[in-house]
Amino acid sequence: MYFYALNHVEFIRVNNYKMVFKIWKLLEVTYEEISQMKYSRLITLTREYKLFKMEPNESIHEIYNRFIT
Repeated sequence: MYFYALNHVEFIRVNNYKMVFKIWKLLEVTYEEISQMKYSRLITLTREYKLFKMEPNESIHEIYNRFIT
């Protein structure tokens, strides 16, 4: 019954577990790691954004392309 709320990837990860508590703990750890990774990436991108500046002799077109990349 609890499996209906899971997507395919989550279902494959937990389908061998029979106890709901073990399934919950596995999903909790998985999503906690994902949240930590997203937070770390956000910090990195924020830092890169704050340090982003136009280089000497760089055109608007070049800085725009570098920014988009």
